Amino acid sequence: MKKLALAIALTGIVGQAHAISIDATLGQSFSTEAGAITETFAGGLPGNYSGGMIRVGPGNPSGVSAAPPGITDNYYSVGPNNPDNATGLVGTANFSATPLKYFGFYMGSPDTYNVVEVYNGASLLATYTGIDFAAAAGTIANGNQGVGLFVNIRASASEQFDIVKFITNPSINAFETDNHAVVAVPEPSTYAMMGFGLALFGLAGRRRLGKK
Repeated sequence: MKKLALAIALTGIVGQAHAISIDATLGQSFSTEAGAITETFAGGLPGNYSGGMIRVGPGNPSGVSAAPPGITDNYYSVGPNNPDNATGLVGTANFSATPLKYFGFYMGSPDTYNVVEVYNGASLLATYTGIDFAAAAGTIANGNQGVGLFVNIRASASEQFDIVKFITNPSINAFETDNHAVVAVPEPSTYAMMGFGLALFGLAGRRRLGKK
């Protein structure tokens, strides 16, 4: 597998700098992020998702949707408007109850019309296209259905995000993903425990120095 990291400057924000970055791995279908919780859509569409629909691979409506490589069960598909999917061209994953530091997803057949927007509340933090994802994985965005890659979206230490939108521009093509993975912002108590642990570590170090 070939992995290239790509840090991309954010767009859509004027006068304020944000730090969101992406990287992607070709041929990887699950997140390797420490502590990540993965949604495989085995139970259908989660309650915090709107738009899009669950399809089942590998059988797909011809010319409409294609499961990411290797997916033989449920996956998430956004667009197009057709008789069996009237949910529109935008799918939204809302994590306002538990804001995120990390979001990852497996995507197939990257193409130019695949778009992901990352928000914190109403503020658009970043916009990425299939070109960005493909470049991060060292491939090209040409809709090749044999190509699958895992995309990681990360916030810097001072940032968080709570909405991820999957968008497809044409009315005849879909954006297909699976194995969505998240890492939530740590609770304040977690930071407090980390600080307490570091303080104890420092105290122990000073005591050892004092005994020399």
